[in-house]
Amino acid sequence: MLNSLRLQFFYSLTGLFLFGSFVWLLFLFHGPEDITALRKITYFELDQKLTFPVKPVPQSSFNLIRLAYPVLLILFTAFSLAFFRDAFFRMPGKFSLLFKKIIRFMKSELGSLNRTERIVAGLTFILIITERFYYLFQFPIHTDEAASYFLFIQNGIWATATFYPIPNNHLLQNLLASALTPFFSEPFWILRLPPLLFSLLLTFSGFLITRRFSDFTTAYLASGLFGFSCFTLFMATQGRGYMLLTLLAVLAFASIMRALQTGKAGYWSIFSLLSVLGFYTVPTFLYPFAVCVFVAGIYILFQKQWQKIPKMTLAGATVLSGTLLLYMPLLLVSGPEALFGNKYLRRLTPEQFWEQLPLYLRESQGFLMGGKFGGGILFFYVTMGALLALFLFRNRPFLKKQLPKHSNWLIGFALATSLVVYAFMRFQLMLPPPRVLFFKSFFDYLGAALIIGFLLKFLIRNNNLRVPLMLFGVLIFAGFQVLAAEFFLKDYPQPYYNFPALVKQIQKSEAKKVYVEEPFYQLFLEYEYARFGKKIQIDNVAPVASEKYDYVMIELQKKFPENIADSLYQEVYKDELVRAYVPKK
Repeated sequence: MLNSLRLQFFYSLTGLFLFGSFVWLLFLFHGPEDITALRKITYFELDQKLTFPVKPVPQSSFNLIRLAYPVLLILFTAFSLAFFRDAFFRMPGKFSLLFKKIIRFMKSELGSLNRTERIVAGLTFILIITERFYYLFQFPIHTDEAASYFLFIQNGIWATATFYPIPNNHLLQNLLASALTPFFSEPFWILRLPPLLFSLLLTFSGFLITRRFSDFTTAYLASGLFGFSCFTLFMATQGRGYMLLTLLAVLAFASIMRALQTGKAGYWSIFSLLSVLGFYTVPTFLYPFAVCVFVAGIYILFQKQWQKIPKMTLAGATVLSGTLLLYMPLLLVSGPEALFGNKYLRRLTPEQFWEQLPLYLRESQGFLMGGKFGGGILFFYVTMGALLALFLFRNRPFLKKQLPKHSNWLIGFALATSLVVYAFMRFQLMLPPPRVLFFKSFFDYLGAALIIGFLLKFLIRNNNLRVPLMLFGVLIFAGFQVLAAEFFLKDYPQPYYNFPALVKQIQKSEAKKVYVEEPFYQLFLEYEYARFGKKIQIDNVAPVASEKYDYVMIELQKKFPENIADSLYQEVYKDELVRAYVPKK
């Protein structure tokens, strides 16, 4: 019988070869001519129309990768048959068993709920689904979504996996969206269906996982508060990778908890593979990964379970290897500097960091926990203080009686998330936008659920009374969050609502060549034309006098271009961003 560490090594290698098969298929069906095609993709940045200088990869490198993977796969198969024969032949059965375990886990957790709990949980989930489908159509397509579709998704899997001109390519999210292109012609569904489905899966799986490690009260409050949060609602309707990252973070949290509790190789391997997928979604998965490693290190240290150190080391090595493997096409074509050199994030001095941190906490951290209408930063401070008190006095008989099972794990993860994230930010001397920390809101609400649940169970001993009251409280919170969402929509930049009128006018005129100075309109004009598979030439550099354009769009406060005779054009449109002109008849 194989020992656990050897078995983990075999599972990890198997996972790496699965990831490697994706890279191999990329290079098998593409060649240097596809890299040349990437040079034709243009984008606007700082009033300049640019092409990204992708790096040439010779045909010999493609041939090497095409040949190397099958050879390595044969060697791995021979190695597995020689040293892991039993595990190798049991692998299909293991996948089947894992699927059955997941089904049993779902049935067990749902079956353990009483009738009142099922009704309340089911009604809440239906309301969350309804709310998200409604707001799916209320939030306009964002510039980040338009850029994701125009630069990556519409150009195919090769471009999505290798092209990185701006830090906007959430690779796994965009690859999954690309897979929908044969089924949907409208980019709206290609962009927004995956995060919507991930958000519902996150709400459902988050409830079941939290229920497994606590009780119904904590699980319901955590999933209800997080599910109805205005920020969750917004991220669930945006074609970006942050919802998928959060789902993977929660699953990684559950898998490493089980790995530490049981020591089983399967849980360590699942944690490793989930983490690889998380990094491949957005590199900022470093934050939740660091939290998991920190909690595992604290557990190993205080429980003196030194035998788990090699397993943790192997898991880390697997994550590093798998991440580099999946990013290899991008690193070869776009270069390491494209991935690691985010020019949109500014490094602060230590003095600037501490000076700006209080305002950042009020705005960004407050937004993660309810925003303006949810108490925001005050909610966060009270939650963290109460969690710390529970953790310090957790062994008191009174607290032990009231707190759910495995509460030490949940409290520890909730506290560690804030501690590690803000320590990392101090180390980086950066204050990232709230969307980067979206995953953190799940654990923040988990902490709030532990505190509120503790108080409710102390004050209301009757479960049949407590559960309906929790529903009432969650719905009140949801109402405030809907108000926040409506306020957010009302305050949304007006160009998102105005641009379709002008773009529709341009498309109706069948314009082929336009001059556009304003970057917002540049992006959405390209996006709208890409939606319908049409081409349009967009210039933004001062044209020569002989050029004639079907439309000329000038920033509102700027003068008419000197090289274009304004006497030949007439104004047909005006809003807070641009003035639009067409040739006089």
